[in-house]
Amino acid sequence: MKKLSLFFSICFLYTCTISAQQPFDKKLVLKQMILANDYFMQKWPETGKTIITNKERPSNIWTRGVYYEGLMALHEIFPKEAYYDYAYSWSEFHKWGFNGGNTTRNADNYCGCSNLY
Repeated sequence: MKKLSLFFSICFLYTCTISAQQPFDKKLVLKQMILANDYFMQKWPETGKTIITNKERPSNIWTRGVYYEGLMALHEIFPKEAYYDYAYSWSEFHKWGFNGGNTTRNADNYCGCSNLY
């Protein structure tokens, strides 16, 4: 067991050393961010529509809030009117409020539209 643990520790340190020495390509990262976001916006063009995966969920759940926080960060480094309009549409649809209103006791509901601006 100790040999296995030592092996994984060495692999981890080796990986960290290699990764730390290689700078990332900012243009490539931006290109990948744009590609991922374009996919998302095309897959869910209606910002207020419910999300259906293994069950139906409202569009203002915390995971969607996290996406829009990221979208605004992308908009900050790569301004594109469509990004702003998409986020604004989502916020307007949900009346700039939280999922369940401002009296909800579920912390997941507090990553909402009002956090964007």
